[in-house]
Amino acid sequence: MNQKGAAKLAAARRVNYFIEKYRAKLGAFLESPMVARLKALILEMQGNGAAQHGSVKQHIAATVSRGEKRYNLRVHHMLAISRVAGAKLTGISAQKMAEFNTPDSGVGDVALLAAARAMSLAAKQYEQVFLDEKLAEDFLAQLDQAAADLQDTLVGRDGDRMERRRAKIGIERQCRLVSETTGMMGAFMLRKFAGEPGIIGEWELATRIGQPRSHRRTPESTVDAAPGAPTPAPA
Repeated sequence: MNQKGAAKLAAARRVNYFIEKYRAKLGAFLESPMVARLKALILEMQGNGAAQHGSVKQHIAATVSRGEKRYNLRVHHMLAISRVAGAKLTGISAQKMAEFNTPDSGVGDVALLAAARAMSLAAKQYEQVFLDEKLAEDFLAQLDQAAADLQDTLVGRDGDRMERRRAKIGIERQCRLVSETTGMMGAFMLRKFAGEPGIIGEWELATRIGQPRSHRRTPESTVDAAPGAPTPAPA
């Protein structure tokens, strides 16, 4: 949750605390839809904040896993097939041989997966050649599974990104609703506690977003000079 969302959530919690503190004085106001809405917004914001945090951690883990699975696909599966093809399939066309190329480490995920699928289909046509070179009997199944593992990781990472975006939009909407709700409550509180400035002050502190501005220092030129000291010349 960003700083604005966290500040709004903190303010909503303080307002809720204020309401609970003075519930004996608030009477029927406690049954107002505004009170129920505020409590619901607090729960929703907390839930979205947790979802954001969780999706970020999952995204980081998925990014690490992506790198490992890309390496596994390229180096542990595609590279052996590529080298056997280069040594033993010398009579095939350049176009067909290109299907056995192992992409470099900088290739994009989509291109890498496409290359793995193309290699699998091409190797299937010459499967016995690879088996004669003592690749595993299920080398094609292993290649396909390594590609599927990478695909699953990418799908999961995209899902985490979408969840983080959904939570972000939800928090932005809830921030607006918190402002609207506490604004409506404020009109009631000012009227209800008109003769109790201390309570009004508590309400204002509860609804304040962010830190109060620091007091400006008095410019040195405005400080009274000591008796007999010369008056500073104007700048």
